[in-house]
Amino acid sequence: MTPKRKLPDNLVLIGKKKPVEYVGAILTQLVNGEKEIILKSRGFKECLTTLITVMKLHNNTKDIVPKLNLWWEPLELDEGKTVDVPFLEVFLRR
Repeated sequence: MTPKRKLPDNLVLIGKKKPVEYVGAILTQLVNGEKEIILKSRGFKECLTTLITVMKLHNNTKDIVPKLNLWWEPLELDEGKTVDVPFLEVFLRR
């Protein structure tokens, strides 16, 4: 069994929740004094779209400067087939 990695405290993993819930997570981290927040989404069209929607909703804060990383990683499917899965990572800094 692979040991679980500890995720950074400032990481928000974007999934299938409503975008406003992720905006709440961003605001909570800002209130708690985080200087950098990482939003990360993987592969699923809905998740990538949600991350972009979260960025649009949170765009009202003028002291946040986003940095984006986009990359693909191979993912092996059950049938032995490999597909490239996109990842999107956004860094929000004060």
